[in-house]
Amino acid sequence: MRKIQSLTRFILLSLTCFALLECPAFAGSASATKTVLLDIGRSNADGGWYGGATPTSPDTNGNYWNTLDIGKFAGNMVDKAGGATTIGAGFIDTNNPVFTTWNGPAGGGTLADVTINSAALGDLGIPEAAFDYVQGTNIRLSIDGLTIGKKYRINLYSSRRWEGDAGTTFSVYSANTFDPASLLATGTLANRSATDGWVHNADTILTFDNLAPTGTDLYINLVGSSGGAGALNALSVQELDTTPPTIALLGNNPLILTAGTAFTDPGATVTDNSDASRTITGTGSVDTSAVGTYTVTYNATDVSGNTATPVTRTVFVKLAVAKTVLLDIGRSGTSGVGEGWYNGATPPSPDTNGNYWNTLDSGKYAGSMKDKTNGTTSIGAGFIDTNSPTFTTYNGPAGDGTLAAVTINSAALGDLGIAEAAFDYVCGTNIRMSIDGLTVGKKYRINLYSSRRWGGDAGTTFSVYGDNTFDPASLLATGTLANRSATDGWVHNADTILTFDNLAPTGTDLYINLVGSSGGEGALNALSVQELVTPQTADTTPPVITLNGNNPETIIWGSTYSDAGATATDNEISISVIVDSTDVNTSIIGSYSISYTATDAATNIASTNRTVEVILPANAITPGADGLSPLIRYALGGSSPTSTVSKPVLTTDTNDLILTALVRTSGVTVIGESSTNLPSEFVPLAQNPQGTATADQTNLLPGTQRREFRAPKDATKKFLRLKVTNP
Repeated sequence: MRKIQSLTRFILLSLTCFALLECPAFAGSASATKTVLLDIGRSNADGGWYGGATPTSPDTNGNYWNTLDIGKFAGNMVDKAGGATTIGAGFIDTNNPVFTTWNGPAGGGTLADVTINSAALGDLGIPEAAFDYVQGTNIRLSIDGLTIGKKYRINLYSSRRWEGDAGTTFSVYSANTFDPASLLATGTLANRSATDGWVHNADTILTFDNLAPTGTDLYINLVGSSGGAGALNALSVQELDTTPPTIALLGNNPLILTAGTAFTDPGATVTDNSDASRTITGTGSVDTSAVGTYTVTYNATDVSGNTATPVTRTVFVKLAVAKTVLLDIGRSGTSGVGEGWYNGATPPSPDTNGNYWNTLDSGKYAGSMKDKTNGTTSIGAGFIDTNSPTFTTYNGPAGDGTLAAVTINSAALGDLGIAEAAFDYVCGTNIRMSIDGLTVGKKYRINLYSSRRWGGDAGTTFSVYGDNTFDPASLLATGTLANRSATDGWVHNADTILTFDNLAPTGTDLYINLVGSSGGEGALNALSVQELVTPQTADTTPPVITLNGNNPETIIWGSTYSDAGATATDNEISISVIVDSTDVNTSIIGSYSISYTATDAATNIASTNRTVEVILPANAITPGADGLSPLIRYALGGSSPTSTVSKPVLTTDTNDLILTALVRTSGVTVIGESSTNLPSEFVPLAQNPQGTATADQTNLLPGTQRREFRAPKDATKKFLRLKVTNP
């Protein structure tokens, strides 16, 4: 199996989230770009009409305040950062608002007595703003200097003495008619605390969000929740952020990748007018193992919930190029003089980029062209003369015919972007061209550059066919190149080429037809033919091993084992097999395993095993000339049925009859038996029928042990023997 490279890569974006899923959208209310704080009251010492308390600016939180007095208008208020705004506010006097400070416990009227939850009330939560307030029935307040198209948030704080209605109802209108048709929002604030009758609304504000004025004003009406007197201590007007963030791509767009290469997305940046912690997400995927066009889309949301216009990156995954043949349509020389038929310009080889060129003249065939590195190829090209192509150089500004006047974007046009190739061209109606010497099974890319004088059709339509019939059934690709630049009538197609990708010829030729986009004259200056590298799928399939002979295999104890071997194939190609039979020991009865492994060129490994059973011969219990059967011979440590073994030795000591023997410790079972009379049945020894190891364990055969089998002496005649059982 051929060793081939895996081409599978997936996009990994350098973003908050990615890979075929979307990050959750930011959840939350819009943030404010500016906040204006307004206190309803002014101290007597400051010219006020009542004993109030003006908030200091900045207050303990660093916020700047504005104060609204009865009968006054607070115009061009500062925001809480001290910045200038156009926002102003004032009461509509006809509703006779009443100002008071009777707001502390038991109406004590001292600032120190006011209890307030400043943390819960945010910017509005300072005692000076809570201490004094306006009250009345059907009080009306205008807020102006707003901007059409923006949205606003109004926060209202209403803390008052315990008398009067239980709460205050606030309504916001877009017109000073206070007509129900212009009502934008309404809501009620309770006047009394649920836990302390003397501390009113210590941790409650009423918020109207996303108010969109139809003009430059908003109008607030406040009335008691039961129709009596309502109250207002302080409010804030916040201009909300409605500007979406802006996304800018990093890196190239479109981005061109070679199939099989890793892809790391360059990512994108996001900017916003007021949010430094906005989020950006990316969706989409790029599979560099598959040639094609992919898109990655970036989205961003700021803290206010404004969504950016999505930005998309296009990623082209293209096959790598094995070789490139550059072909110029033209050759230098004066018509009728030398080899050239027209006043053209032949690209130098190598050109300024180090590339080698081929030139195709009228009525000539460019065979076995050089690639751009000056290497030989089998690729050739020529025009089919029956279509009468015409060569010309009328291509510079105003057709003045000078090479120096040709403007060309060589960076954008790549290999084709040199002035000599742009200067001369072939033109005509229904021109046909062949490219041969290609290889069946390979894929090709053709890049076409068409720059011409301003006359004739507005563009050239190119079509590539698989055979010279130019029949629609053999059409592989078609496309059009505009002849004229959109910005300069004298510089034609200064940065455009037409590319046909992944062309797969069914034979050794491709055929190109060019015609004007309106059916008239088309033109061609230069082209390149690129042989592509077709990616191969990674080989993950292991070889197949086939065992010769039997599995399991049996072999007689003591004989020589010769493995039957195995064969292995991969992609129908034979490969070698490694055999490991080192575990097989034919001198010891038992089951053994032989391993077989085969590795292909892609390092895929196959393995299998054969079981080998070493067994006693068929006559295992038949005694030989020496009285020993193969079974007994094996039990006494023999390595084959013909091995010479030491027979058991009978001795005595003071107490016992002793039978000493060298016996196998596995594969067979050896026990000692005794009998008091030979015709009688032998029975296992009363103690340690399998014997006990002797002190002398020298000169042992593999898998054996020297053991003693004992029977006590007494007045009875005794006989000892060893009994061997093959399990």
